[in-house]
Amino acid sequence: MGAGAQAAWRGARLRTSRRAIAALTLGWCLSAMALGAPLPRQYRLDLTRPSIAKTETRLRWGCGGGSGGATEKGPVVPPPLPLRMRIISLDAAEYRPGQQVNAYLLITNVGRSPFNFPSSVDQTLIFHPGCTWAPPPGALGLHGLITLVLADQSGHEDFIASHGLYGVSSNSNSYVPLAPGDSILIKTAGKLFLQSTRLRPEGAAQLPAPPHRLTVTARLSVDDTPAFGRFSPVVSANSLRIRIVPR
Repeated sequence: MGAGAQAAWRGARLRTSRRAIAALTLGWCLSAMALGAPLPRQYRLDLTRPSIAKTETRLRWGCGGGSGGATEKGPVVPPPLPLRMRIISLDAAEYRPGQQVNAYLLITNVGRSPFNFPSSVDQTLIFHPGCTWAPPPGALGLHGLITLVLADQSGHEDFIASHGLYGVSSNSNSYVPLAPGDSILIKTAGKLFLQSTRLRPEGAAQLPAPPHRLTVTARLSVDDTPAFGRFSPVVSANSLRIRIVPR
């Protein structure tokens, strides 16, 4: 077969492959449409907006807490939430103490049922002053806590970019209805203040030469009772490493 014939044959084969792929893709789309299968949706929640900070500053009291439980047979492990979380990105790999860290987190409903994800930072939706449970009769209250966790090699942790999240089933603007497969992309930010993490390794007489390294994960708790504990917290499926350099 001559060079021209070989080129023509390869071109015809490539066109056939592309047509086959296009036909398979179209067939999959038509099948999905025929079955009425909805495509996954991705919502967005920006916790760095000025209105968020204004609402959080106005609240001078905080509610929610407690987790887990125990019996005479030992600790009770709550069931997991039907959510998976990943850290999509941090805005840098190197930070100075006091610098702001910006992060994108992706939370996906991996369960088989819809999940209402709380999306407001206004805790008065479900808590009265004094932390009494406030949802109206017949309404389901939701509260959550999302944070970035910084850990050193010794396991000491600091928490930044923490936000309380609240919602009530009677207010559709206070939660995101995540169908199975749906996700929500959350932008969060916080100042890098290190109090518990140790930049000096155990037993070291002096600080090692910079940069110092910390591991960043994300943690999420969500509950529909006044205190946490009905579900186990979600920890991000991945972690990222950052370097801390002197100011």
